[in-house]
Amino acid sequence: MCCKNSKFGLGLVLGAVVGGLAVLFTTPKTGPEMRKEVKEKANEAYDELKERAQDLKDDAEDLYDELAEKAGETYDDVKAKTDELAKQANKEVKKATKSAKKSIEKAKAKFENKK
Repeated sequence: MCCKNSKFGLGLVLGAVVGGLAVLFTTPKTGPEMRKEVKEKANEAYDELKERAQDLKDDAEDLYDELAEKAGETYDDVKAKTDELAKQANKEVKKATKSAKKSIEKAKAKFENKK
């Protein structure tokens, strides 16, 4: 959404500059008057572009902060789920190890009884 507004604002500024230049160059004026007016219009356009650039910078910083926060939240969620899965896997391994030990003990007892 921010990009559409940025493009619209840039188009608005460029349109104003082109329109201003069209009026400027079609109006009969003396050389000094024309230079003064061109300088004023250029300064106005510069100030507007500078303001738009600051707005874009602010939007980019806000977006970065939002993405960083979401990334942190996602990391925390993934870590919690991974920790839970690791605990479950550990329990299953302990359970399987205990069962294997019992089976080994039974087999050992049968082997010793056959001797």
